[in-house]
Amino acid sequence: MTGRTLRLILGLILWIPFVVSAAEFRLFSEQGEAHKNYNNILPLLKKDDVLVFSHGERFQLSEILGHGNTTLILGGSFESSAEKVALRVPLFQGYFSAIRNVDFEKRRSYLLGTNAVSQKRLLNQNGLLEMRSSMNYTDYLNSTIDTQKEYLALGAPVLPILKESRGEYIAVPVVQADPKTLQSLSLQDLMKEKWMRSRYPEAVAALPELARRMARVSRVGDFGLRQVLFDFPTKTWILTDWLGYPDRTRGFAAFGSGGHPLIVSIGVHDKELAAKLEKVMDREKARLRSVGGSCSQLLRSFFVGL
Repeated sequence: MTGRTLRLILGLILWIPFVVSAAEFRLFSEQGEAHKNYNNILPLLKKDDVLVFSHGERFQLSEILGHGNTTLILGGSFESSAEKVALRVPLFQGYFSAIRNVDFEKRRSYLLGTNAVSQKRLLNQNGLLEMRSSMNYTDYLNSTIDTQKEYLALGAPVLPILKESRGEYIAVPVVQADPKTLQSLSLQDLMKEKWMRSRYPEAVAALPELARRMARVSRVGDFGLRQVLFDFPTKTWILTDWLGYPDRTRGFAAFGSGGHPLIVSIGVHDKELAAKLEKVMDREKARLRSVGGSCSQLLRSFFVGL
């Protein structure tokens, strides 16, 4: 047995009773340093647990809303406010790679397991998180903070940030689910399960407006259809997660919209629908250019995006 394996086993022995009895976790120290057991705390969170952040903010968890590739989304409220929010925190502490993605649900099962196989798989996950790549999970959270105001100014379909702490969390309004089923509806659901289109015609009718608003954003990284959710009260699609590029966010490419991540992703499931939305996006770009102005601006948009 290696020293590293022994340390992991001892850590889990100390950790398991702590999970069962404790309902409060200081995720970040006053200096902003993540808890050494951060990657083990998040998968085992439960209703009514309280998370404490570096500036003393206390967040009470009511439910886990889901997660993307890089952030965990928690439903609940800060103790200083009765307003329910969706709190995004880094999914892990460590480095992210789409090629060697660490599975969040599997980590929970490994933590709950007591056999040697679970311990070995935890070690493997820890090794993957330690392998350096261009960005870590915290970088992705900060990218959203950096581009949020820019996206809102452009009229992109994103939520306002209600509260934030760089490197720790972003609090945004909760996207409202179907009041009948209490289930959220993602664009991935609508594309993969075509029967949903007849069940939710208002969601289908809102797709052209989504394409028009997404036309205003030049680059959207780490994009997936499950990151676009339908808000039932407002009947609008909302982009809930992305990797932004602060230096290349404003404007739009002058060429066709066929390469836009929204169009490409929809085209995987429905080429005809993707073609229709591509035309909508192209018309919106043309309209924005006609409003936009000078010849120099037009030439600039032709080569590098406005």
